[in-house]
Amino acid sequence: MDHNPERQPGAHDGQGLVEYSLILITVALVVIGAMIALGPMLQAAYQTGIDALNYTQ
Repeated sequence: MDHNPERQPGAHDGQGLVEYSLILITVALVVIGAMIALGPMLQAAYQTGIDALNYTQ
């Protein structure tokens, strides 16, 4: 009887899905961190643009 998981069919079927899930979670955490860090600066720039548009009306 062969107990080597490398040779059993289907032993690594979910490995790719797990790896892609971990990459997706890492990217999501980096994006959330960047939004938190840059949030006030982006909000100020956006508000400046809105104020400029409202001033011309």
